[in-house]
Amino acid sequence: MAYILGFFYANGNISNHQTILFSHYEKDILEKIRHKLDSNHPIHQDQKTGLYNLHMNSQFIKNDLFNHFKMVTSSSKEAEFPSVPTLYLNHFIRGYFDGKGHIYKSGYLIGFDGGSNAFMQELKNILTQRSFNTKLVTSEKQYQVYISGINSVNDFANWMYKHKNLYVKRKYELFHYINHEDFNLINEKNMSYRLKKVQ
Repeated sequence: MAYILGFFYANGNISNHQTILFSHYEKDILEKIRHKLDSNHPIHQDQKTGLYNLHMNSQFIKNDLFNHFKMVTSSSKEAEFPSVPTLYLNHFIRGYFDGKGHIYKSGYLIGFDGGSNAFMQELKNILTQRSFNTKLVTSEKQYQVYISGINSVNDFANWMYKHKNLYVKRKYELFHYINHEDFNLINEKNMSYRLKKVQ
């Protein structure tokens, strides 16, 4: 469940009633989340954006899980990092990374996006405490936490995917390609990416 909470913080939304929304460009991860939550709600694709959306009407999930963690998505300026047990912290961060994390095509640089200074500052603190080389960059509307360097990026990947269950397969595979001498060529031919970063 920690992964799903992290994923929701990155790419989720919740209404004033009981409708919970998960969104992602890859349908596969939404199918896995739906299965984990024992749901049969349909997944729809926005034909304009290509984004897949999973709407769930569940009072149980909202009240017993999300309200317990005072769920606010990280794009909100009021969002705070939730109290996640250390044992499950890598799963929460993996869920968040799958929603708002990036692997830069230059290699040995990854980043997280967020709209809350408090959330992103705590994320940086947690990663720094694990000896990853981190940096917080702020702008008017957005905050980024970066991890850089061959050792930090590899150590972070090993920690984040430890005892993995739910994860976005494409991002997991990209971490393995980072150490490949033809990383940029692999990105260009087989992976979709923006000018500066791989999604």
